[in-house]
Amino acid sequence: MTCFLKCFIYWCCSSLVRTAKISQTHSEALLSGFFLWKLGIFVNKSATYKNQVTEMKRNTYNITFYCRNSKSNKQGLSPIELSIVLNGKRVFIQLPRKEYPSVFKKSVESKRNNPIREYLDEVRNQFNQIQLDMMRNGEALSAESLKSYYRTGGFKEFTIEDGFKEYLELLSKRVDVDLSYSGYKKYQNAFDCFLKFVDRTKPFTSITPAVVESFLVDCNTKYEASTVCGIMTKIKTAVQYQKDNNRIQINPFINVKYSRGTKDIEYLTEEEIERLNTLEIDNKSLSDVRDAFILQSATGLAYIDLYNLKKEDIKIDDDGTHYIVKNRHKTGTQFTTVVLPNGVEVLKKHNYNLHIITNQKYNYFLKALQKMANIETKLTTHLARKTFATMLLNRGVRLETVSKACGHSSVKITQAAYGKLLNKTVINEIKAVI
Repeated sequence: MTCFLKCFIYWCCSSLVRTAKISQTHSEALLSGFFLWKLGIFVNKSATYKNQVTEMKRNTYNITFYCRNSKSNKQGLSPIELSIVLNGKRVFIQLPRKEYPSVFKKSVESKRNNPIREYLDEVRNQFNQIQLDMMRNGEALSAESLKSYYRTGGFKEFTIEDGFKEYLELLSKRVDVDLSYSGYKKYQNAFDCFLKFVDRTKPFTSITPAVVESFLVDCNTKYEASTVCGIMTKIKTAVQYQKDNNRIQINPFINVKYSRGTKDIEYLTEEEIERLNTLEIDNKSLSDVRDAFILQSATGLAYIDLYNLKKEDIKIDDDGTHYIVKNRHKTGTQFTTVVLPNGVEVLKKHNYNLHIITNQKYNYFLKALQKMANIETKLTTHLARKTFATMLLNRGVRLETVSKACGHSSVKITQAAYGKLLNKTVINEIKAVI
């Protein structure tokens, strides 16, 4: 282009000088020459300016943020995108945060500080720091290299694994304060189930309602409804924690429905309890486990509360009635329960100091006792607690009293667990009258 202009000026110059020599005065020729000289300077300056602009474009670095309506999800949220222009090359990077486009636009245009502007400033500062780090390390600086550095080393995305790991660390500080170690392990197991199902390296924002629904379907094919409910509730708690910390905008569990389901209560009949209690056992370990199970079925104590039971927790009335006043290890709720006669016999037999083994060994020995007593129902430590509650309800004890004896934090828990059984008791009582 510059060469063309120079040729054009040379032709104009020649023509004007030739014309000046033929038809114009000397002064007119000088004026024409002056005009051409100025035109040449202008062209030279334009060429210089153009070169300067080209040089500036080569060194341009610009960051822009977008939140487009065209990329909105069903909730109306769009990912915040980062545009980097460096040396005339542009790349787009999708950031982990999502916003409503209208809210994003209003926040960016606002002159006041707000969470979105602060977030964008933080991202911009991080990219500036990445540039400095790359320059110090002598790495080639380009839009693509910035993008690559961001994804692998500039600053790490907050992944699904990061989210659950962070919440587990918080729970670990609560162990033996307001959370038992077994409760902590249940959270850990639930999180492991979810992390095996999803890609744990993806951003935490990739946990969508569709992902949660798919996980729920997968769990329903593997576990009972009560187990699924426990797993889902624990995962939902961790996700809600990240929402409260602005890692995500909406908890994807909000519209996902799941329940504990309903199933018949398993318990031992009084005849089966008597059969187990009168069983001839030569092995001391087996005999101690049998006695522990009888005591549980006579008090409703959970395994951990039986394990922590001390002699001073057992009170005796003037009429010889034995009862226990204690706080449940699981919930901290105080309970008062009367020890039924066969439980009193066990306490006296062991001088109120029964040795309790680990839960795993306890359940292992119960399998052997089940076979020896020819009982079809699977014996577990928790079955003894259910047997106690069932026995009281069948004898007409009010639901509120059973709830207090079992140490439930709410009568609703007792109602949910033994509602069907209570209905059956009511029907039998009315049948006996009519």
